[in-house]
Amino acid sequence: MTTNITDIYILLDEIGYKLFTNDQINLEDKIWQKKINLCGISIQLFLEFKNWNYLTLPSIYIPMKDFKKLSDKIQHIKFPLPHFSLEGKKEWNNEDFMCGFCYALHDRIELPRHQFYTMIKYIEDQCLKVLNILINNKSFRKEVSKEFYNIWRSIASYSASSYQYALKTEDNFSNLFIATKVPDDITQTYNTNFFLLSKNNESYKHRVFKTKVIFIKITDGRKIPLLYNFFSDLFFVSLSNVLSFLKEWSIQGYNLFLDVLKKNIGHNILDNDFLSLCFTYRDHTYAISFAWKNKYFNKIVNNNLMHKSLNISVLCSVVDSLDMNSVINRNIKNIQSKTLKNKRIMQVGVGAIGGYLADGIVKIGAGISEKINRDHKLLLVDKDTLSPDNLGRHILGYRFLSFPKTVAMKEYIEEQYGKNFPNIISINSSIDLLTDNEINKHNNLNLIIDATGSLEVAEYINEQVLKIPLFQRPHVLHLWIYGNGECVQGLWVDPKVRENLGGCINCLHLSGFNKNDPDLSPLKDIDFQKIVVEGPCAAYTPYAVSAGMNAASLGIDMILEWLNTSIVEMNYQTRYNSAYHGNKISNMQLRRQPRCPHCHEKLALSKYEN
Repeated sequence: MTTNITDIYILLDEIGYKLFTNDQINLEDKIWQKKINLCGISIQLFLEFKNWNYLTLPSIYIPMKDFKKLSDKIQHIKFPLPHFSLEGKKEWNNEDFMCGFCYALHDRIELPRHQFYTMIKYIEDQCLKVLNILINNKSFRKEVSKEFYNIWRSIASYSASSYQYALKTEDNFSNLFIATKVPDDITQTYNTNFFLLSKNNESYKHRVFKTKVIFIKITDGRKIPLLYNFFSDLFFVSLSNVLSFLKEWSIQGYNLFLDVLKKNIGHNILDNDFLSLCFTYRDHTYAISFAWKNKYFNKIVNNNLMHKSLNISVLCSVVDSLDMNSVINRNIKNIQSKTLKNKRIMQVGVGAIGGYLADGIVKIGAGISEKINRDHKLLLVDKDTLSPDNLGRHILGYRFLSFPKTVAMKEYIEEQYGKNFPNIISINSSIDLLTDNEINKHNNLNLIIDATGSLEVAEYINEQVLKIPLFQRPHVLHLWIYGNGECVQGLWVDPKVRENLGGCINCLHLSGFNKNDPDLSPLKDIDFQKIVVEGPCAAYTPYAVSAGMNAASLGIDMILEWLNTSIVEMNYQTRYNSAYHGNKISNMQLRRQPRCPHCHEKLALSKYEN
């Protein structure tokens, strides 16, 4: 890796770069410039190396005077446009402003840090590639459509700066959050709370931004109009120009806006209400917000959009939905398309394993229903409260001390991810103290997760499940930590597979018997001794926090396999920690075992059939 400044001077000089200096500012030899030719126009590229470790791509800037040369020759090269930003550098050169230029997606490039010439050559080639895309009118229009999210973010950033200045605040007006998904019914207005990040010195918090909202969707697929015709002054975006832009872009969406406005003016939309017009395009939502005046109504519905009364400043922003459906779909899109949404799940145990597991499974849809259906639920069952002893290996912290773990876990999930989980039900009880046949009572569960790590509880769940008719019987997942965290294990019991071939928790372990099948034991070392710490009238097994997290991770992977393939092929799985170097077992298919009181008849039947 080239870090010697003398070597850098020589290499950059050989490929046409010159050091850019400013007598008034210490640039630490990090700014280099080179002239390139584009469409017969001489343009300077300025490279800024953030550091000489090359952990990030060098930034590229183009002088405004050179940008204007391009703009004079190529009509559509005007702000706002893809890849260029006004968030550049003013202090380098008193004579000109440097425009920022984005030439690569930061997370798509693996830098050849040890090949300096190759890295610089890549940067040049990529800059020319992007610039040539922008020069061609057809590819430029496609790029605008593809990069509209980033373009609007830039517009929002510029327009928000004027609000920050006027209000003398550092609040981030350009990025708003909404706690629900964009509604399907877009024929009415909504009283909505947006949230924004509020900064005061070094203190951060979220502030509520109350507004009336009209939602529209851009679905008619027309090309995005040339933005510079409507947003030539990025620091003053007017209501007049935004409405004109939307009308030209999507007459269907604009007419919908007019219809909603006409239906709601005078009762849902009143004079001086703060009003936000949100439009959704390609899975993103954008907004303009302003103080509504009744005098605007006639001008808008009569298509007098250029009237001076509409020449008012609006706040532009990007609106990110905090709806967990959207978040979940984004994370597993094109990888594992099926989730726990609309499933009926009971999780028994919200301790060292179950706390991390509950937090994880809500991120793959547990407790979320895409329909208004109380049957799609996540039941959390645990009799214990959170004690100080639990804090060393539980996801919950001080705030929930002495809370029932199930109640605390539901509150924790709602605190972290919003109140999107009306279908999470906390049951502060031991599983055996629930009413008769409670497991079957809860609307034909799809999945029961045993995260207690207790053989007695695992056996009890197994016994209760076997009382349920086969066609209603749920899948069961048992998770536990072995020894002192040397490994974690999971057993998946598919009701149909178990009925035909056996394979349940008692095929592995049977309470009252100390000896298990050595072929199924995960730690083959005969000298292995589990450490148990004894206290007054109590004992506990020490293991690191990673054990509970690993068990939860194993469980989530097994659940995703089931959801997306309909079967967990290796239903008995083991994961070892990095400190264990003894003999190990592989993941396997667990089938009927002779000692199992529930599956032994399957073994006898198979021998008879053979």
